Amino acid sequence: MTKILISEDYQVLNVAAQMVKEAAGEILTFSGRGDQACQLLLEGNSANFTGDNIAVTAPDAAFYGVTSQHAEDRALKGTGARTQIFGGVWQTDDQTGSGYDLEFVTGGDYGNDYNVVVGIGTSQATGGILVGELANAVILGSQFGKLTAEIGDPETPDGLGRVVANRITGDITIEKSFAQLDLNAIGTVDLVFGNGTDPFSGHYYGPGNNIANGSTFEIKAGVQESRFWLHQVYEAGIAPTFGASVLVNNDIWHGRIAYTPTFGAAGGSPSIGTTGATIEGHYSRAGKEVFVDGKIHFGTGANFGSGYMYVTLPFKSAFRALGNGMAVIGGTSYPFSMQVGPGDNKATLFNVSSPTSLRTPGCRVAPARCIWNSTPDGRL
Repeated sequence: MTKILISEDYQVLNVAAQMVKEAAGEILTFSGRGDQACQLLLEGNSANFTGDNIAVTAPDAAFYGVTSQHAEDRALKGTGARTQIFGGVWQTDDQTGSGYDLEFVTGGDYGNDYNVVVGIGTSQATGGILVGELANAVILGSQFGKLTAEIGDPETPDGLGRVVANRITGDITIEKSFAQLDLNAIGTVDLVFGNGTDPFSGHYYGPGNNIANGSTFEIKAGVQESRFWLHQVYEAGIAPTFGASVLVNNDIWHGRIAYTPTFGAAGGSPSIGTTGATIEGHYSRAGKEVFVDGKIHFGTGANFGSGYMYVTLPFKSAFRALGNGMAVIGGTSYPFSMQVGPGDNKATLFNVSSPTSLRTPGCRVAPARCIWNSTPDGRL
């Protein structure tokens, strides 16, 4: 099959045929506005020829039920805005992990906006979809490998758009602002938001996403004014990592996670003792508030001494707060006072009268406010 170049506007290529690459380069090029292709099968013949299968250089191209397979480079590379792909298999033979099946990029001063991908499939995690500088895309109901939304100029961030109800089997890297992910089934991957340097805002990682155990989830410094529902991430045993300032500037929801508080003395020498002494804690997060609950059991050699006791919190508090806790002695509860100062990562305990068991229930810490609550079971 020789190469096909359609340069006139609003042309339709509608033939139920297979086109096999017989030379390096593209099989099909759309350079006219609004060109369409339907019911084609493009065979890249990658064992013999290099290049992309399809190049789209003009806006408003559309593909209906097209399959583009066995490309050495890309099944489709689009540099014209508003490319629409509905259905079909889009696949490359690149097994190195460095290539993509579909790319939406531009090297000019104008964006490659409003690209749409619906109901497509690929065949490998090493391929996938790249949304490059000044481009964006909406991706719905598809199955593909990795997803990368990169940005070259942080001063003109553009949005990835919506990525909804897909099966994603490769790594996910999202730098762009206004990226919205929800209802996706995500394999064992590395998922990263931000690049650690430039500011990106408006990310949305919804509660309907499911990510496989063994994955990593990172929100890097610079991500701000974004929302992340991470309940399923934690339940799967994946502990996300957060860059500097991420906890203050974003709304994050996740379930209860264990942490180990440290017991210490402020201006004295109290000790929880040795044999039988235990300390445990958990925290969860709802938006900008972190909820902490903890429990201390004092062991042999416990010494309340002079000065004040404290327990460490998982994060620093934004504001000073006073509250109450409860010491339980022989089934009887005795109140005590607690204080968390602005910028503190510990809660100080006052007026504890030699308990054998101490519970520190329900602390709301950074960044919005800090209030200690004495709930009966020590949890919020």
